[in-house]
Amino acid sequence: MTWSFQLDIWSALRLALTLTALFTIPGGLILSFSPLWQRWPALNRWLLAVAISIAFYPAVYYGLAFLAPSLALTQPIWLAGLAIGGAWSAWRWRSSWRDQFRFAGLEWLALAVLFATMATRFWVIRDWPFPASPDSLHHSLITGLTTEAGRLPVSLEPYAPVPLDMYHLGLHALASATQTIASVPAHAALLWVAQVLNGLCGIGVYLWLDRRAGRLAAVVGLITAGLLSFQPALLTSWGRFTPLGSQAILLVAIWLIEIALEEWRKPGPPQPAYWALAVAGLLIASVYLIHFRVAGYLLPILTVVIVRAGLQARSERKVGRLAAGVALAAGVAVVIALPALIPSLKAYYLKALDYETPERRAVVEMLFTTYFPFTLELVNMAGMRNWLLALSALAMAVGLWKGLSITRDVLIWLGVLWLMGNAYLLRIPVLQFTNMTAILLMLYLPAGVLIGAAAEAVAAARPQWRRPVTATILVVLCAGGLVSGRGRALDYIPQYQFVRAEDIAAMNWIAAHTPPDAVFAVNTLYAHPESLFGTDAGYWIPYFAQRRTTAGSMMFTLGPAAYREQVAIGAQTVKALERHEVGLDALRALGVAFVYVGKAGNPINGPGLDLAWLRVQPGAQVVYEADGVGVVDIRSIPAP
Repeated sequence: MTWSFQLDIWSALRLALTLTALFTIPGGLILSFSPLWQRWPALNRWLLAVAISIAFYPAVYYGLAFLAPSLALTQPIWLAGLAIGGAWSAWRWRSSWRDQFRFAGLEWLALAVLFATMATRFWVIRDWPFPASPDSLHHSLITGLTTEAGRLPVSLEPYAPVPLDMYHLGLHALASATQTIASVPAHAALLWVAQVLNGLCGIGVYLWLDRRAGRLAAVVGLITAGLLSFQPALLTSWGRFTPLGSQAILLVAIWLIEIALEEWRKPGPPQPAYWALAVAGLLIASVYLIHFRVAGYLLPILTVVIVRAGLQARSERKVGRLAAGVALAAGVAVVIALPALIPSLKAYYLKALDYETPERRAVVEMLFTTYFPFTLELVNMAGMRNWLLALSALAMAVGLWKGLSITRDVLIWLGVLWLMGNAYLLRIPVLQFTNMTAILLMLYLPAGVLIGAAAEAVAAARPQWRRPVTATILVVLCAGGLVSGRGRALDYIPQYQFVRAEDIAAMNWIAAHTPPDAVFAVNTLYAHPESLFGTDAGYWIPYFAQRRTTAGSMMFTLGPAAYREQVAIGAQTVKALERHEVGLDALRALGVAFVYVGKAGNPINGPGLDLAWLRVQPGAQVVYEADGVGVVDIRSIPAP
C-alpha cells in the first residue's frame, strides 16, 4: 500500500462511526436483558453500556481463539453482527428509548466534562497521527496481524520469533475490530481506540462515587481524573495504551460487583443478581485480558469490597449465600479469562525462573537499580503533580475525619499497591510482576475517588449551606478543569514522536526499492541488553515495509535467548557507529544492508546516525535523500 501521514476525511469519518457503534451496541444489548437499568440514572446506563462494550471484544477474540481457533472475524461478520445487535437493541429498547436520554441536573455537567475530556485527547493528536513512543510499534504490528488473520496471533511472526502467550492482547482485539470494520491502517485504528479509552478514564470513578458518595462527588471525581490529572492524558506520548482499557473499566467492575452482591443477598427472584454477577465477571476478566498487571491492581480493592459485603452478610446471617455469589462471579471471570490465564501464568513463571539463571544475573541487577526504585521526582513525573497529591492527601484527611467508608477502602487499596511496588525488595522474582512507575500511572483513579468523596462530605456538612457550597465547589473545579484541560490538550513529548511527515515518502520508497529480506540499521537508544528501541521512523520500517531492523521491537525481550542477543548486539553496534568507534564493516558483518536516518534522529540519547559522515564511508551510497531523511546502501564491500 502507499502510505500517507494524515488520514483522509472519509477514513476519519468511518473511524468515528465505527467507534460509536463498537462502544455502544454490544453493551446496550447486554444491558437491555436486565431490569436493573430502570433503577439507574440515564448517564449511568450509558456508561455501563460503554464499559460492557469495552469488555466484549477481548472476551470474543480470546474465546474464539480457544473454542474456534480457525474462525476468522472478517469485515462481513463484524458488520452483520453489529447490524443484528443494533436492530435487536432497538427492538428491546423500543418502548423505553426516550428514558435513555432523560439526563437531569448534574448529569448534564458530567456529560460536558466527558465531552471536554474526549476533546482534549483528540486535540493532542491532530498534528501527530502516528502513535508515539517505542511500545506503539508492536501495538500496531499486533493489531495488523490480528486483522489480517481475523483472530489473535500466537507470535509476532513474521516480524520476530516472539511468542505472545505472556502478552495481553485485549486492546489489540478492540483495535483490530475497529480496523477491520473501518478499513483504515492499523496505527490509526490503534491510536483512535486508545484516545477514546483515554477520554473515558473517569467513568468508573463517576459510577462508584455516584453510588457510594453522591452525584456531586461523581462529577468532581470525573473532573479530577479526566482534566486535573495529567495522567492518563500523557500516556499518549508514552504509548502506554494497554493499561487504558483496563483502568477505564476497573472501577466499573467494582461498582457493579457491589450492586451484584447486594442484589444477591436480597430476598426474591435472583434473576437481576445473576445478570449483574455475570457481567461483573465479564468486566473483571477483561481487565485481565486487556492488561495483566492492572488486574493485579484490581484484586486488592475487589477484596476490600467483598470483605465489606461479607461483614454485612454476616450481620444478616447470609455469609453462605454471599460466598455462592462471589463464586459465581469468580467462575464467570475465570472461564472468560482462561484462554489467556493459564498460558500467561505459565510463561510468567518460566520467565521468573529464567531471571534466576547466571546468564541473566547482570540484567537482574540492572533492573534493581533502574526499573524498580522510585523517588518523589518520579512520582511527580509519572503519577501526579505535587499540588494534586496535596489535594488528594487533604481529601483523604477529610474523608477519614468524616468516617467515609469509601475513603477507608481507597486507603487500604493504596497501601496494598505501595506494597506491590516495593515487592522487588524481597528479591523473589515471581513477586516482581510490576514496578512503582506502572502503579503511579493509575493514581488518578484513587485520587478522583478521594477528592470527589471529600467534596461531597464538605457540601453535606451544613445542610442549610449545601447549595451555595456545592455551587462554589463546582465553579472552582470547573474553572480548574478548563485551565488544566488546556494543558491536557497541549501536553505532548515531541521526541517520542518517531514518525514524522517527512519520513513517509522514504517508507514508500523502501517498500518499492529494497529487497524483502533487507536489514536496516536505525537510530537506537541503548540502556542495557534488555532496554533498547529505535528513536526515529526507521524503528517503524517493519510496519511500513516489512523489513527487519537492528532494533527489533520492545517485544524482543520475550523472544528466545539467541534472538535477544542478536538484537542487543545490533543495537550496540549502531551505538558504536553513532560515535564513529566502528565502521560500516561492523554492520555488514551482522547482515545489515541499509542504514536509515530519519527526520527525528536520536534526540533522546544522541548523537544519532550522521548522514554526512555515512555518505563518505567506503562502500556507502546514499540511495534516497529528501527533507532531512536518508537511506544509505552499504552492500558494496570496498576493495582492500
